[in-house]
Amino acid sequence: MRQPRDLVAEARDWFESFAYREVAEPELTTLSGRMIDAIAADAPEIGSDAALRPALRVAVHDGVGAYFSQGPHERPGDIDLPNTAKALGRALARRGYDIALLQRCYRSLQRIGWAEIMTSACREITDPELLPVVLDLQWDHLSRTISRATERAEMAFLDETRRQASSVLTRRRELVEAILREEAVDIERSTRQLGHNLYVQQTGLIIWTLDPTEDDAAAGLERLAIEIATALGAPRPLTLPAGGRMLWVWLATPEVPDLREIARLKVFQHREPVVQLAAGVPATGVEGFRVSHQEALRAYRIAAETAPAPVTLYRDVELISCLAADIAALSRLVRRELGGLAERGAAAARLRNTALVYLEQGSMARAAESLGVHKNTVLYRIQQVEQLLPQPLDEHKMALEVALRVVAALGERVLPE
Repeated sequence: MRQPRDLVAEARDWFESFAYREVAEPELTTLSGRMIDAIAADAPEIGSDAALRPALRVAVHDGVGAYFSQGPHERPGDIDLPNTAKALGRALARRGYDIALLQRCYRSLQRIGWAEIMTSACREITDPELLPVVLDLQWDHLSRTISRATERAEMAFLDETRRQASSVLTRRRELVEAILREEAVDIERSTRQLGHNLYVQQTGLIIWTLDPTEDDAAAGLERLAIEIATALGAPRPLTLPAGGRMLWVWLATPEVPDLREIARLKVFQHREPVVQLAAGVPATGVEGFRVSHQEALRAYRIAAETAPAPVTLYRDVELISCLAADIAALSRLVRRELGGLAERGAAAARLRNTALVYLEQGSMARAAESLGVHKNTVLYRIQQVEQLLPQPLDEHKMALEVALRVVAALGERVLPE
């Protein structure tokens, strides 16, 4: 009785014979050269980059040699590849290319490799039963080999990209910290290294997320920083992560920007905003870079300790920031100046707000317009305020206004229990 054919074994025998011819020199170098030319045609960026050709040549030559030196295996894990794929991935990352270019390289390699195998198989195999088995086996082997090589190259690419990003971030952080420490720096050189114009107006921002479940919101905060820069007519901002949920930002603008525009952005219009922002006062040059950042940090501290609007401008809380170093002293000032007006609750808060607006506006009519109420309502509230204050409203006006501003900014924490 005739034994059935083992077509898979025959297909592997054919491949061994074919591979023996292709892996020998000069055939291997010739085949690798055709593959490199095909990749260069599909990816002109590589074809025109002389610095990449050596890494590409070695990766293709060694990869093709490894492919032909190993017969088709049943398990993908049996494929053993040289490390030259990693070298190509690292080289592309160092040259600043996108990972998509790396993937195009391997797609081209798979296409030309399959064309070589299919052409040889169809030319040499006349057995109609054996040919489809050979092609099926080789397609599977080639696909898995290319997949493994691409995976290795991609991992090396991403590792190198992360390493470079970490290195760039480290150098940026060191230079920024040197400026903040008031060390002497070369402005022109620092401008180049940071990619940030240190000669013009500098605005320091602190952006942070309020979501306690968000461990690493860096990407979202970066996008918001760019959106803010665009709204204020600034180029891409200089950013520096300050933990997983906070970003330090500097804007460089030829003129003083209108920081009120920030609060009009959609992200800050929600009733419960996901992020908050503190901004320093714009100032010029390296000194402005440092001082505006320091002011943004002070504004952040005020915002973090209170329940403010989503955007806190240092200009609005400057007085409170200067006074807030001694909360106990501020509490005593509030009690002395406000007397019965230093009560907790919504009613007392409404009277304090009316008194503050009245002192700012200087008249009942303007205060009523600012508050959006009738003039008689303001008159009635001011009469109540007069009854609660330990002295007439028109006495110690500066100290009274400071006390009212302190409570408005810092909330009930400065009020007596």
